[in-house]
Amino acid sequence: MTKKELTEIDYALLFLLQNGVPDENIILEKSSRNTFENAKYTSEILSQKFPNGKAAFLLISSSYQLKRALACFENQGIQMDYFATNPITTHQPFDIIDFIPTSSAKNQSELLLKELTGFFIYKIMGYA
Repeated sequence: MTKKELTEIDYALLFLLQNGVPDENIILEKSSRNTFENAKYTSEILSQKFPNGKAAFLLISSSYQLKRALACFENQGIQMDYFATNPITTHQPFDIIDFIPTSSAKNQSELLLKELTGFFIYKIMGYA
C-alpha cells in the first residue's frame, strides 16, 4: 500500500495548525489549477462564508507570483493584506562580486521573465 503524498495545500494546512491557527479559521480551496481559478473559487467560498463582507484576509504567495495573485484576487473584488514567502532581495550594499554572472542569477532571471509574461497574459485575458 502506498502512502498518499502530501500536496502543497496539505503542507500549508499542517504549517498553520502547528503554528496555532485554529482549524475553524482556515478555509482551503482545492479545485483550482491556476492563480486565476484560485481567486475565482476563493471569491465564491468567501462570499458564501462572509456574506456581509466583514472579514480580514491574508494572501500568502511567493514573492515572484504575489503581484499577479493579488491582481487576480482584486479583480474578483477581494481586498486583502499580503505576505511574500520568499523575499527576492535583502537590503545589502553591492559588492563587485555581485556583478559576476552565476547560475543562480540565471535561474532567477528565468523565473522573473516567466512571471512577468504570466502577469501580462493574465492582464490581456482580463484575469488580473
